[in-house]
Amino acid sequence: MSTSLYDFHHNFAVIIGINDYVNGIPRLRTAVPDAERLAKILQDNTRKDGKYNVLKLLDASATFDKLSDLLEAFKQKTIRLLDGSIPVGKDDRLLFYFAGHGIIPKDGLEDTKDLVAYLAPQDANGGIFLETDFEKISKVLLPMKKLRDALAELPCPR
Repeated sequence: MSTSLYDFHHNFAVIIGINDYVNGIPRLRTAVPDAERLAKILQDNTRKDGKYNVLKLLDASATFDKLSDLLEAFKQKTIRLLDGSIPVGKDDRLLFYFAGHGIIPKDGLEDTKDLVAYLAPQDANGGIFLETDFEKISKVLLPMKKLRDALAELPCPR
């Protein structure tokens, strides 16, 4: 018996959209509307591949601490939705979407094999974009490597 492309136990989506940064980072116009639009599409009951359980982190709810908590949950093989934590299994699917500022420090461009890149949470300080100390940067921006590693901890292949 073959399984369909759409045979998933749960469909999860983490959707992050940040327009209104604090601490000197320029405002964006379309990140939150794009995130809202994607969430609406994924929550449509008429989807052939099933409705998604969506966690939306928009503007002030997308802080460094909240994004860090999200990655810690991934490492525990769970996703924290508004109504509690749900285990993520091998038959589940997770979509991660981020619309907001990111940064590749100048020193991160020297070796593209080990490219260093970061996502900017809503409460990041704009002055950090001039920083070259990766340890300091990692305390206020979300390293893409940390995100990739946390997602790799999840048992779902997609």
